[in-house]
Amino acid sequence: MTPSPRVRVHEGGSIPSATVAWFAASDEAGAASLAAGVWCARMCYASPPMRRSFVVVAWIAIAASYGAHVRVFDFITDDGYISLRYAENLARHGALEYNVGERVEGYTNFLWTVALAGLLRLGAPLELAARALGPLLGFGVLVVTWLLARRRDSGLAALLAPALLAALPAHACWSSGGLETPMFTLLGLLGAALLIGDRPVAAGLAFAAAAMTRPEGALLVALAALADIKATRRLRWRLYLAFALPFGAFFAWRFAYYGAPFPNTFYVKTAGGAAFARGAAYLRLFAVENRLWALLPLAIFFRPRDRRLWLHAAFTVPVFLVYVAAVGGDFMALGRFVVPMAPYLALAAVEAVRTLRPAPRAWTAAATLLALAAYSAVGIDRATLALVGARDGVDGIGYLKLFVDDRLKVGRWMRQNLPKGTLVSVGGAGALPFASKLPILDAFGLNDTHIARSVAPSSDRPGHQKVAPLAYLLEREVDLVCFPPYAALERHGYRRVCYPVEMDPRTVPGGRYCCWSKRPEAGLHQPRRGVR
Repeated sequence: MTPSPRVRVHEGGSIPSATVAWFAASDEAGAASLAAGVWCARMCYASPPMRRSFVVVAWIAIAASYGAHVRVFDFITDDGYISLRYAENLARHGALEYNVGERVEGYTNFLWTVALAGLLRLGAPLELAARALGPLLGFGVLVVTWLLARRRDSGLAALLAPALLAALPAHACWSSGGLETPMFTLLGLLGAALLIGDRPVAAGLAFAAAAMTRPEGALLVALAALADIKATRRLRWRLYLAFALPFGAFFAWRFAYYGAPFPNTFYVKTAGGAAFARGAAYLRLFAVENRLWALLPLAIFFRPRDRRLWLHAAFTVPVFLVYVAAVGGDFMALGRFVVPMAPYLALAAVEAVRTLRPAPRAWTAAATLLALAAYSAVGIDRATLALVGARDGVDGIGYLKLFVDDRLKVGRWMRQNLPKGTLVSVGGAGALPFASKLPILDAFGLNDTHIARSVAPSSDRPGHQKVAPLAYLLEREVDLVCFPPYAALERHGYRRVCYPVEMDPRTVPGGRYCCWSKRPEAGLHQPRRGVR
Protein backbone atom coordinates (compact mmCIF):
# COMPACT_ATOMS: atom_id res chain seq x y z
CA MET A 1 0.00 0.00 0.00
CA THR A 2 1.29 3.44 -0.83
CA PRO A 3 1.80 6.01 1.93
CA SER A 4 -1.38 7.88 2.79
CA PRO A 5 -1.83 11.65 2.78
CA ARG A 6 -1.78 13.64 5.99
CA VAL A 7 -4.77 13.69 8.32
CA ARG A 8 -8.05 14.64 6.72
CA VAL A 9 -11.55 14.02 8.01
CA HIS A 10 -14.15 12.39 5.86
CA GLU A 11 -17.43 14.28 5.59
CA GLY A 12 -19.37 12.06 3.25
CA GLY A 13 -18.89 9.80 0.27
CA SER A 14 -18.10 6.13 0.38
CA ILE A 15 -17.84 5.66 4.15
CA PRO A 16 -21.27 4.32 5.20
CA SER A 17 -22.32 7.05 7.63
CA ALA A 18 -25.76 5.50 7.91
CA THR A 19 -24.16 2.29 9.10
CA VAL A 20 -22.11 4.14 11.70
CA ALA A 21 -25.18 6.02 12.89
CA TRP A 22 -27.16 2.80 13.11
CA PHE A 23 -24.44 1.14 15.15
CA ALA A 24 -24.16 4.18 17.40
CA ALA A 25 -27.84 3.99 18.22
CA SER A 26 -27.89 0.24 18.62
CA ASP A 27 -24.68 0.20 20.64
CA GLU A 28 -25.85 2.88 23.09
CA ALA A 29 -29.07 0.94 23.49
CA GLY A 30 -27.02 -2.20 23.85
CA ALA A 31 -24.94 -0.60 26.59
CA ALA A 32 -28.07 0.23 28.54
CA SER A 33 -29.44 -3.26 27.94
CA LEU A 34 -26.23 -4.93 29.06
CA ALA A 35 -26.08 -2.78 32.18
CA ALA A 36 -29.71 -3.58 32.96
CA GLY A 37 -28.97 -7.22 32.26
CA VAL A 38 -26.21 -7.23 34.84
CA TRP A 39 -28.56 -5.87 37.49
CA CYS A 40 -31.23 -8.38 36.42
CA ALA A 41 -28.68 -11.16 36.70
CA ARG A 42 -27.94 -10.18 40.26
CA MET A 43 -31.55 -10.95 41.11
CA CYS A 44 -32.16 -14.05 39.00
CA TYR A 45 -28.75 -15.73 38.95
CA ALA A 46 -29.20 -16.87 42.53
CA SER A 47 -31.86 -19.28 41.30
CA PRO A 48 -30.05 -22.40 39.98
CA PRO A 49 -32.74 -23.36 37.42
CA MET A 50 -32.40 -19.94 35.79
CA ARG A 51 -28.61 -19.86 35.49
CA ARG A 52 -28.27 -21.83 32.28
CA SER A 53 -31.07 -19.89 30.60
CA PHE A 54 -29.50 -16.63 31.61
CA VAL A 55 -26.09 -17.64 30.23
CA VAL A 56 -27.71 -18.56 26.91
CA VAL A 57 -29.52 -15.21 26.74
CA ALA A 58 -26.34 -13.37 27.68
CA TRP A 59 -24.42 -15.11 24.89
CA ILE A 60 -27.12 -14.20 22.39
CA ALA A 61 -26.72 -10.56 23.44
CA ILE A 62 -22.92 -10.76 23.23
CA ALA A 63 -23.06 -12.39 19.79
CA ALA A 64 -25.51 -9.77 18.51
CA SER A 65 -23.39 -6.91 19.84
CA TYR A 66 -20.22 -8.42 18.40
CA GLY A 67 -21.85 -8.98 15.01
CA ALA A 68 -23.12 -5.40 14.90
CA HIS A 69 -19.70 -4.09 15.88
CA VAL A 70 -17.89 -6.09 13.18
CA ARG A 71 -20.48 -5.00 10.62
CA VAL A 72 -19.48 -1.36 11.18
CA PHE A 73 -16.06 -2.10 9.64
CA ASP A 74 -16.82 -4.96 7.18
CA PHE A 75 -13.87 -4.48 4.84
CA ILE A 76 -10.86 -6.19 3.31
CA THR A 77 -7.54 -4.37 3.47
CA ASP A 78 -5.17 -4.09 0.55
CA ASP A 79 -2.86 -6.56 2.30
CA GLY A 80 -5.82 -8.92 2.64
CA TYR A 81 -6.18 -8.96 -1.14
CA ILE A 82 -2.58 -10.17 -1.43
CA SER A 83 -3.61 -13.30 0.44
CA LEU A 84 -6.72 -13.58 -1.72
CA ARG A 85 -4.57 -13.48 -4.87
CA TYR A 86 -2.39 -16.31 -3.52
CA ALA A 87 -5.50 -18.28 -2.50
CA GLU A 88 -7.07 -17.84 -5.93
CA ASN A 89 -3.94 -19.01 -7.72
CA LEU A 90 -3.73 -22.04 -5.42
CA ALA A 91 -7.38 -22.97 -5.95
CA ARG A 92 -7.44 -22.38 -9.71
CA HIS A 93 -3.88 -23.21 -10.78
CA GLY A 94 -2.50 -25.36 -7.96
CA ALA A 95 0.26 -22.82 -7.33
CA LEU A 96 0.66 -20.99 -4.03
CA GLU A 97 2.21 -18.05 -5.86
CA TYR A 98 1.55 -14.36 -6.44
CA ASN A 99 2.37 -14.51 -10.16
CA VAL A 100 1.87 -18.06 -11.42
CA GLY A 101 5.28 -19.45 -12.28
CA GLU A 102 7.19 -17.26 -9.79
CA ARG A 103 7.81 -19.00 -6.47
CA VAL A 104 7.91 -16.13 -3.99
CA GLU A 105 6.51 -16.38 -0.45
CA GLY A 106 5.06 -12.89 -0.21
CA TYR A 107 2.54 -13.81 2.51
CA THR A 108 2.99 -14.68 6.19
CA ASN A 109 -0.34 -16.40 6.80
CA PHE A 110 -0.12 -19.85 5.23
CA LEU A 111 -3.02 -21.48 7.08
CA TRP A 112 -5.34 -18.53 6.50
CA THR A 113 -4.53 -18.43 2.78
CA VAL A 114 -4.96 -22.18 2.36
CA ALA A 115 -8.28 -22.05 4.23
CA LEU A 116 -9.55 -19.39 1.82
CA ALA A 117 -8.35 -21.44 -1.15
CA GLY A 118 -10.26 -24.44 0.24
CA LEU A 119 -13.45 -22.41 0.57
CA LEU A 120 -13.04 -21.18 -3.01
CA ARG A 121 -12.65 -24.76 -4.21
CA LEU A 122 -15.88 -25.58 -2.40
CA GLY A 123 -17.65 -22.86 -4.37
CA ALA A 124 -17.64 -19.94 -1.93
CA PRO A 125 -16.92 -16.51 -3.44
CA LEU A 126 -13.42 -15.61 -2.25
CA GLU A 127 -14.13 -12.12 -0.91
CA LEU A 128 -17.29 -13.30 0.85
CA ALA A 129 -15.36 -16.20 2.39
CA ALA A 130 -12.78 -13.79 3.83
CA ARG A 131 -15.50 -11.49 5.19
CA ALA A 132 -17.34 -14.40 6.85
CA LEU A 133 -14.47 -16.55 8.13
CA GLY A 134 -12.75 -13.74 10.06
CA PRO A 135 -15.76 -12.81 12.22
CA LEU A 136 -16.51 -16.48 12.92
CA LEU A 137 -12.97 -17.01 14.19
CA GLY A 138 -13.19 -13.75 16.14
CA PHE A 139 -16.30 -15.08 17.86
CA GLY A 140 -14.32 -18.20 18.71
CA VAL A 141 -11.86 -15.93 20.53
CA LEU A 142 -14.75 -14.66 22.68
CA VAL A 143 -15.72 -18.23 23.59
CA VAL A 144 -12.18 -19.30 24.57
CA THR A 145 -11.76 -16.08 26.58
CA TRP A 146 -14.95 -16.95 28.47
CA LEU A 147 -13.71 -20.49 29.16
CA LEU A 148 -10.48 -19.09 30.60
CA ALA A 149 -12.42 -16.57 32.71
CA ARG A 150 -14.50 -19.31 34.34
CA ARG A 151 -11.60 -21.63 35.26
CA ARG A 152 -11.67 -20.49 38.89
CA ASP A 153 -15.20 -19.08 39.04
CA SER A 154 -18.04 -20.20 36.80
CA GLY A 155 -20.26 -17.37 37.98
CA LEU A 156 -21.74 -14.57 35.97
CA ALA A 157 -18.60 -12.42 36.13
CA ALA A 158 -16.94 -14.69 33.55
CA LEU A 159 -19.35 -13.33 30.92
CA LEU A 160 -17.86 -9.88 31.40
CA ALA A 161 -14.66 -10.94 29.58
CA PRO A 162 -16.21 -11.77 26.16
CA ALA A 163 -18.61 -8.83 26.49
CA LEU A 164 -15.70 -6.41 26.94
CA LEU A 165 -13.75 -8.00 24.10
CA ALA A 166 -16.77 -7.73 21.79
CA ALA A 167 -16.90 -4.00 22.51
CA LEU A 168 -13.17 -3.47 21.87
CA PRO A 169 -12.81 -1.66 18.50
CA ALA A 170 -9.47 -3.34 17.73
CA HIS A 171 -10.95 -6.84 18.06
CA ALA A 172 -14.06 -6.00 16.03
CA CYS A 173 -12.10 -4.22 13.31
CA TRP A 174 -9.50 -6.93 12.79
CA SER A 175 -12.05 -9.73 12.98
CA SER A 176 -12.92 -8.05 9.70
CA GLY A 177 -10.13 -6.82 7.42
CA GLY A 178 -9.63 -10.02 5.42
CA LEU A 179 -6.43 -10.89 7.30
CA GLU A 180 -5.34 -13.74 9.55
CA THR A 181 -5.53 -11.82 12.84
CA PRO A 182 -8.61 -13.60 14.29
CA MET A 183 -7.30 -17.03 13.26
CA PHE A 184 -3.92 -16.39 14.86
CA THR A 185 -5.50 -14.93 18.00
CA LEU A 186 -7.84 -17.91 18.37
CA LEU A 187 -5.14 -20.55 17.85
CA GLY A 188 -2.67 -18.85 20.19
CA LEU A 189 -5.27 -18.41 22.91
CA LEU A 190 -6.56 -21.95 22.43
CA GLY A 191 -3.02 -23.31 22.76
CA ALA A 192 -2.60 -21.41 26.03
CA ALA A 193 -5.96 -22.63 27.37
CA LEU A 194 -5.15 -26.25 26.52
CA LEU A 195 -1.70 -26.11 28.08
CA ILE A 196 -3.00 -24.47 31.24
CA GLY A 197 -5.63 -27.21 31.33
CA ASP A 198 -2.89 -29.89 31.21
CA ARG A 199 -3.51 -31.05 27.65
CA PRO A 200 0.01 -30.67 26.20
CA VAL A 201 -0.50 -32.63 22.97
CA ALA A 202 -3.57 -30.64 21.92
CA ALA A 203 -1.80 -27.44 23.00
CA GLY A 204 1.24 -28.28 20.86
CA LEU A 205 -0.96 -28.89 17.84
CA ALA A 206 -2.80 -25.58 18.39
CA PHE A 207 0.49 -23.70 18.70
CA ALA A 208 1.79 -25.42 15.55
CA ALA A 209 -1.30 -24.23 13.69
CA ALA A 210 -0.74 -20.72 15.10
CA ALA A 211 2.86 -20.77 13.84
CA MET A 212 1.61 -21.79 10.40
CA THR A 213 -0.81 -18.86 10.52
CA ARG A 214 1.77 -16.25 11.55
CA PRO A 215 5.51 -16.64 12.29
CA GLU A 216 4.95 -15.22 15.79
CA GLY A 217 3.30 -18.51 16.71
CA ALA A 218 6.79 -19.91 17.34
CA LEU A 219 7.35 -17.14 19.88
CA LEU A 220 4.04 -17.93 21.59
CA VAL A 221 4.87 -21.61 22.07
CA ALA A 222 8.35 -20.79 23.39
CA LEU A 223 6.94 -18.38 25.97
CA ALA A 224 4.14 -20.79 26.91
CA ALA A 225 6.68 -23.57 27.40
CA LEU A 226 8.79 -21.39 29.72
CA ALA A 227 5.73 -20.45 31.76
CA ASP A 228 4.73 -24.11 31.94
CA ILE A 229 8.18 -25.15 33.18
CA LYS A 230 7.96 -22.46 35.86
CA ALA A 231 4.49 -23.65 36.91
CA THR A 232 4.98 -27.43 36.82
CA ARG A 233 8.75 -27.78 37.38
CA ARG A 234 8.98 -30.29 34.53
CA LEU A 235 9.54 -30.57 30.80
CA ARG A 236 6.54 -31.49 28.66
CA TRP A 237 8.10 -33.46 25.83
CA ARG A 238 4.68 -34.26 24.38
CA LEU A 239 4.07 -30.51 23.99
CA TYR A 240 7.35 -30.01 22.16
CA LEU A 241 6.86 -32.99 19.87
CA ALA A 242 3.24 -32.11 19.11
CA PHE A 243 4.47 -28.70 17.99
CA ALA A 244 7.70 -29.70 16.28
CA LEU A 245 6.43 -32.54 14.09
CA PRO A 246 3.70 -30.68 12.12
CA PHE A 247 5.54 -27.38 12.10
CA GLY A 248 8.79 -29.07 11.09
CA ALA A 249 7.04 -30.77 8.17
CA PHE A 250 5.54 -27.43 7.13
CA PHE A 251 8.93 -25.67 7.39
CA ALA A 252 10.61 -28.36 5.29
CA TRP A 253 7.93 -28.11 2.60
CA ARG A 254 8.15 -24.32 2.58
CA PHE A 255 11.93 -24.37 2.23
CA ALA A 256 11.75 -26.91 -0.59
CA TYR A 257 8.99 -24.99 -2.42
CA TYR A 258 10.27 -21.43 -2.07
CA GLY A 259 14.00 -22.07 -1.52
CA ALA A 260 14.31 -19.78 1.51
CA PRO A 261 14.09 -20.33 5.28
CA PHE A 262 11.97 -17.22 5.86
CA PRO A 263 9.09 -15.56 4.01
CA ASN A 264 10.12 -12.94 1.46
CA THR A 265 8.42 -10.29 3.60
CA PHE A 266 11.01 -10.94 6.34
CA TYR A 267 13.75 -9.46 4.18
CA VAL A 268 11.70 -6.33 3.58
CA LYS A 269 10.30 -5.72 7.05
CA THR A 270 13.51 -6.32 8.99
CA ALA A 271 15.26 -3.57 7.02
CA GLY A 272 15.35 0.11 7.94
CA GLY A 273 16.26 1.99 11.09
CA ALA A 274 14.36 3.46 14.05
CA ALA A 275 12.10 0.40 14.19
CA PHE A 276 11.83 0.28 17.98
CA ALA A 277 10.95 3.96 18.33
CA ARG A 278 8.26 3.59 15.69
CA GLY A 279 7.00 0.39 17.33
CA ALA A 280 6.81 2.04 20.75
CA ALA A 281 4.74 4.85 19.21
CA TYR A 282 2.52 2.18 17.63
CA LEU A 283 1.85 0.60 21.04
CA ARG A 284 1.09 3.99 22.55
CA LEU A 285 -1.33 4.75 19.71
CA PHE A 286 -3.06 1.40 20.27
CA ALA A 287 -3.69 2.31 23.90
CA VAL A 288 -4.89 5.81 23.00
CA GLU A 289 -7.09 4.75 20.07
CA ASN A 290 -8.83 2.09 22.15
CA ARG A 291 -9.02 4.35 25.24
CA LEU A 292 -7.37 1.75 27.43
CA TRP A 293 -6.48 4.46 29.95
CA ALA A 294 -10.08 4.08 31.19
CA LEU A 295 -9.14 0.68 32.63
CA LEU A 296 -6.26 2.00 34.75
CA PRO A 297 -8.38 2.48 37.92
CA LEU A 298 -9.11 -1.25 37.88
CA ALA A 299 -5.41 -2.03 38.27
CA ILE A 300 -5.52 -1.27 42.00
CA PHE A 301 -8.17 -4.00 42.45
CA PHE A 302 -6.40 -6.65 40.34
CA ARG A 303 -5.80 -9.77 42.42
CA PRO A 304 -4.92 -12.81 40.26
CA ARG A 305 -6.55 -16.01 41.49
CA ASP A 306 -5.63 -18.35 38.64
CA ARG A 307 -1.87 -18.80 39.09
CA ARG A 308 -1.37 -20.86 35.93
CA LEU A 309 -3.23 -18.37 33.73
CA TRP A 310 -1.49 -15.28 35.02
CA LEU A 311 1.93 -16.89 35.07
CA HIS A 312 1.39 -17.66 31.39
CA ALA A 313 0.22 -14.07 30.78
CA ALA A 314 3.22 -12.65 32.67
CA PHE A 315 5.60 -14.57 30.41
CA THR A 316 3.70 -13.92 27.18
CA VAL A 317 2.23 -10.42 27.13
CA PRO A 318 5.29 -8.26 27.97
CA VAL A 319 7.64 -10.16 25.64
CA PHE A 320 5.10 -10.14 22.80
CA LEU A 321 4.61 -6.38 23.14
CA VAL A 322 8.37 -5.82 23.12
CA TYR A 323 8.54 -7.93 19.96
CA VAL A 324 5.84 -5.80 18.31
CA ALA A 325 7.82 -2.67 19.18
CA ALA A 326 11.07 -4.22 17.95
CA VAL A 327 9.65 -4.94 14.47
CA GLY A 328 8.30 -1.39 14.20
CA GLY A 329 4.60 -2.13 14.63
CA ASP A 330 2.34 -1.71 11.62
CA PHE A 331 0.96 1.05 9.38
CA MET A 332 -2.74 0.29 9.93
CA ALA A 333 -4.92 1.73 12.70
CA LEU A 334 -6.31 0.01 15.81
CA GLY A 335 -3.24 -2.12 16.41
CA ARG A 336 -3.85 -5.46 14.70
CA PHE A 337 -0.46 -6.74 15.86
CA VAL A 338 -1.53 -6.21 19.49
CA VAL A 339 -4.97 -7.84 19.12
CA PRO A 340 -3.70 -11.35 20.09
CA MET A 341 -2.96 -9.96 23.57
CA ALA A 342 -6.36 -8.25 23.97
CA PRO A 343 -8.09 -11.27 25.62
CA TYR A 344 -5.67 -11.04 28.56
CA LEU A 345 -6.73 -7.42 29.05
CA ALA A 346 -10.39 -8.47 29.25
CA LEU A 347 -9.50 -11.27 31.64
CA ALA A 348 -7.59 -8.85 33.87
CA ALA A 349 -10.63 -6.58 34.04
CA VAL A 350 -12.74 -9.54 35.16
CA GLU A 351 -10.26 -10.42 37.90
CA ALA A 352 -10.38 -6.84 39.17
CA VAL A 353 -14.18 -6.76 39.26
CA ARG A 354 -14.34 -10.08 41.11
CA THR A 355 -12.30 -8.70 44.01
CA LEU A 356 -14.76 -5.90 44.76
CA ARG A 357 -16.75 -6.34 47.93
CA PRO A 358 -19.56 -6.22 48.89
CA ALA A 359 -21.24 -7.87 45.92
CA PRO A 360 -23.40 -4.85 44.91
CA ARG A 361 -20.19 -2.91 44.32
CA ALA A 362 -18.99 -5.61 41.90
CA TRP A 363 -22.32 -5.60 40.04
CA THR A 364 -22.20 -1.81 39.78
CA ALA A 365 -18.63 -1.89 38.50
CA ALA A 366 -19.47 -4.53 35.88
CA ALA A 367 -22.51 -2.62 34.62
CA THR A 368 -20.57 0.67 34.50
CA LEU A 369 -17.62 -0.93 32.73
CA LEU A 370 -19.83 -2.47 30.05
CA ALA A 371 -21.71 0.77 29.48
CA LEU A 372 -18.48 2.77 29.19
CA ALA A 373 -16.93 0.20 26.85
CA ALA A 374 -19.92 0.22 24.52
CA TYR A 375 -20.24 4.01 24.58
CA SER A 376 -16.51 4.50 23.95
CA ALA A 377 -16.61 2.07 21.02
CA VAL A 378 -19.05 4.34 19.21
CA GLY A 379 -16.71 7.33 19.38
CA ILE A 380 -13.63 5.29 18.49
CA ASP A 381 -15.33 3.68 15.49
CA ARG A 382 -16.56 7.01 14.20
CA ALA A 383 -13.12 8.59 14.53
CA THR A 384 -11.17 5.90 12.72
CA LEU A 385 -13.74 5.52 9.94
CA ALA A 386 -13.70 9.29 9.44
CA LEU A 387 -9.91 9.44 9.25
CA VAL A 388 -9.02 9.51 5.57
CA GLY A 389 -5.32 9.95 6.14
CA ALA A 390 -2.77 9.03 8.77
CA ARG A 391 -2.16 9.69 12.44
CA ASP A 392 1.44 9.40 13.60
CA GLY A 393 2.24 7.51 10.40
CA VAL A 394 -0.60 4.99 10.93
CA ASP A 395 -3.41 4.92 8.36
CA GLY A 396 -6.98 5.33 9.55
CA ILE A 397 -9.52 2.65 8.68
CA GLY A 398 -11.43 5.19 6.57
CA TYR A 399 -8.38 5.67 4.38
CA LEU A 400 -7.73 1.91 4.13
CA LYS A 401 -11.30 1.33 2.93
CA LEU A 402 -11.24 4.13 0.36
CA PHE A 403 -7.82 3.02 -0.92
CA VAL A 404 -9.12 -0.49 -1.59
CA ASP A 405 -12.37 0.70 -3.19
CA ASP A 406 -10.47 2.91 -5.62
CA ARG A 407 -7.85 0.29 -6.51
CA LEU A 408 -10.51 -2.31 -7.17
CA LYS A 409 -12.03 0.07 -9.72
CA VAL A 410 -8.68 0.52 -11.46
CA GLY A 411 -8.00 -3.21 -11.40
CA ARG A 412 -11.38 -4.01 -12.98
CA TRP A 413 -10.75 -1.42 -15.69
CA MET A 414 -7.34 -2.91 -16.45
CA ARG A 415 -8.79 -6.40 -16.69
CA GLN A 416 -11.36 -5.18 -19.20
CA ASN A 417 -9.03 -3.05 -21.29
CA LEU A 418 -5.40 -4.21 -21.14
CA PRO A 419 -3.78 -7.20 -22.88
CA LYS A 420 -3.54 -10.24 -20.59
CA GLY A 421 0.26 -10.33 -20.54
CA THR A 422 0.72 -6.69 -19.54
CA LEU A 423 3.32 -6.44 -16.74
CA VAL A 424 2.30 -3.71 -14.29
CA SER A 425 4.39 -2.21 -11.48
CA VAL A 426 2.29 -1.10 -8.49
CA GLY A 427 2.75 0.02 -4.89
CA GLY A 428 -0.44 -1.40 -3.35
CA ALA A 429 0.02 -5.08 -4.23
CA GLY A 430 -3.42 -6.27 -3.14
CA ALA A 431 -6.70 -4.94 -4.48
CA LEU A 432 -5.58 -3.72 -7.91
CA PRO A 433 -3.60 -6.88 -8.78
CA PHE A 434 -6.40 -9.11 -7.46
CA ALA A 435 -9.01 -7.38 -9.61
CA SER A 436 -6.83 -7.03 -12.73
CA LYS A 437 -5.55 -10.65 -12.87
CA LEU A 438 -2.46 -9.25 -14.66
CA PRO A 439 1.22 -10.09 -14.00
CA ILE A 440 2.44 -7.69 -11.31
CA LEU A 441 5.77 -6.32 -10.17
CA ASP A 442 5.34 -5.43 -6.49
CA ALA A 443 7.40 -2.23 -6.22
CA PHE A 444 7.73 -2.55 -2.43
CA GLY A 445 9.25 -6.00 -2.83
CA LEU A 446 6.92 -8.07 -0.65
CA ASN A 447 6.38 -10.35 -3.63
CA ASP A 448 9.70 -9.79 -5.39
CA THR A 449 12.88 -11.53 -4.23
CA HIS A 450 15.29 -9.12 -5.93
CA ILE A 451 13.84 -6.01 -4.28
CA ALA A 452 13.48 -7.74 -0.91
CA ARG A 453 17.04 -9.05 -0.76
CA SER A 454 19.14 -6.77 -2.94
CA VAL A 455 17.71 -3.24 -2.63
CA ALA A 456 18.75 -0.97 0.24
CA PRO A 457 15.97 0.39 2.49
CA SER A 458 14.87 3.97 1.94
CA SER A 459 12.10 4.27 4.57
CA ASP A 460 11.19 3.02 8.04
CA ARG A 461 7.47 2.63 7.25
CA PRO A 462 6.57 -1.04 7.95
CA GLY A 463 6.25 -3.03 4.72
CA HIS A 464 7.35 -0.02 2.67
CA GLN A 465 11.06 0.08 3.53
CA LYS A 466 12.28 -0.79 0.03
CA VAL A 467 11.27 0.48 -3.42
CA ALA A 468 12.08 -0.88 -6.87
CA PRO A 469 14.88 1.19 -8.46
CA LEU A 470 14.50 2.56 -11.98
CA ALA A 471 17.19 0.24 -13.34
CA TYR A 472 15.27 -2.81 -12.14
CA LEU A 473 12.02 -1.65 -13.78
CA LEU A 474 13.89 -1.22 -17.06
CA GLU A 475 15.61 -4.58 -16.69
CA ARG A 476 12.25 -6.31 -16.17
CA GLU A 477 10.82 -4.41 -19.17
CA VAL A 478 7.72 -3.39 -17.25
CA ASP A 479 4.90 -2.40 -19.61
CA LEU A 480 3.04 -0.11 -17.23
CA VAL A 481 4.68 1.65 -14.27
CA CYS A 482 1.99 2.91 -11.91
CA PHE A 483 4.43 3.05 -8.98
CA PRO A 484 7.08 4.33 -8.39
CA PRO A 485 6.39 7.29 -10.69
CA TYR A 486 9.95 8.08 -11.78
CA ALA A 487 9.97 11.13 -14.08
CA ALA A 488 13.09 9.69 -15.73
CA LEU A 489 10.93 6.99 -17.32
CA GLU A 490 10.11 9.45 -20.09
CA ARG A 491 13.73 9.32 -21.26
CA HIS A 492 13.37 5.56 -21.72
CA GLY A 493 10.37 5.61 -24.05
CA TYR A 494 7.57 5.67 -21.46
CA ARG A 495 4.59 7.96 -21.79
CA ARG A 496 2.41 9.21 -18.94
CA VAL A 497 -1.25 8.20 -19.29
CA CYS A 498 -4.27 8.67 -17.03
CA TYR A 499 -7.28 6.38 -17.05
CA PRO A 500 -11.03 7.21 -16.98
CA VAL A 501 -11.69 5.74 -13.55
CA GLU A 502 -13.48 7.91 -11.00
CA MET A 503 -11.42 7.94 -7.80
CA ASP A 504 -11.46 9.81 -4.52
CA PRO A 505 -8.93 12.69 -4.62
CA ARG A 506 -7.95 11.87 -1.05
CA THR A 507 -6.33 8.61 -2.17
CA VAL A 508 -5.04 9.79 -5.57
CA PRO A 509 -3.94 13.39 -6.28
CA GLY A 510 -6.51 15.02 -8.52
CA GLY A 511 -8.72 11.92 -8.46
CA ARG A 512 -6.97 10.52 -11.58
CA TYR A 513 -5.01 7.27 -11.70
CA CYS A 514 -1.97 7.74 -13.91
CA CYS A 515 0.85 5.44 -14.99
CA TRP A 516 3.86 5.42 -17.32
CA SER A 517 3.14 3.32 -20.41
CA LYS A 518 5.78 1.49 -22.47
CA ARG A 519 3.44 0.07 -25.09
CA PRO A 520 1.24 2.75 -26.65
CA GLU A 521 0.96 0.57 -29.76
CA ALA A 522 -0.97 -1.98 -27.68
CA GLY A 523 -3.62 0.59 -26.88
CA LEU A 524 -2.52 1.27 -23.32
CA HIS A 525 -2.80 5.01 -23.86
CA GLN A 526 -6.21 4.72 -25.52
CA PRO A 527 -8.67 3.78 -22.75
CA ARG A 528 -11.74 2.20 -24.30
CA ARG A 529 -14.07 2.03 -21.34
CA GLY A 530 -14.61 3.94 -18.14
CA VAL A 531 -15.34 2.45 -14.73
CA ARG A 532 -17.30 4.09 -11.97
